Amino acid sequence: MKKLLILLTFAFWITTATAQKQYQNPISNNQFEVVDDKIVILYDLAKPKNKKNYYNIQLEISLDGDLLNVESITGDVGEKIRAGKGKKIVWDVLKDVSSLDGDLQIDILVDTYAPVQNKIAPVVKWQPPKPTSPPPSFWQKHKTGIILGIIGIIGLTIGSTQYNSAKSDYDIYKNNTNELAFQTAYGLSRSEAFDNANGKRRRAAITNWGSAFTLGISTALFLKKRKK
Repeated sequence: MKKLLILLTFAFWITTATAQKQYQNPISNNQFEVVDDKIVILYDLAKPKNKKNYYNIQLEISLDGDLLNVESITGDVGEKIRAGKGKKIVWDVLKDVSSLDGDLQIDILVDTYAPVQNKIAPVVKWQPPKPTSPPPSFWQKHKTGIILGIIGIIGLTIGSTQYNSAKSDYDIYKNNTNELAFQTAYGLSRSEAFDNANGKRRRAAITNWGSAFTLGISTALFLKKRKK
């Protein structure tokens, strides 16, 4: 940093500029110092005529006339800087440039910042009305109940067929009491025929009960939707 200090001693100066000529230059007592690898800029900032105003403070840093892209700047710089004495800006030099060799110039750019006092009515954006969807059809409204009703009716039909088949098998068992003739005619014993008839009857009962329950749910859903 010794080389940087020597270069700065002979080639460093600070200037100020205002973006609006109607305001006097508020910067005074501007000076700098080198601390480790950082350049610390000190300045005073006079109060503006309008006490509600702030200042925008920016730095332009050039080396041998070429503007540097610097980002490692902290302190009293940027937007809405209040007036006062002992303002400080710190530039961490080696984070932006590897070395400084030449004429270094730092300009403090000052612009006034005045918040807008006029209240502006909010802009209301016109939006087209949302299209209204048509009312649901009978199928859309009662779809679940209808499907359950169809399943229940099909189930009752199957259960009825099973019951009739069981009744027919039982009638055959009842009307043919000769065991040998029964086996010859039907290929199974009378007890097997009786068990088959009972099995069909139980399955028919289960199917009918399940179908009736499904129809009950279907009816309840239909009545519930109808009330709405």
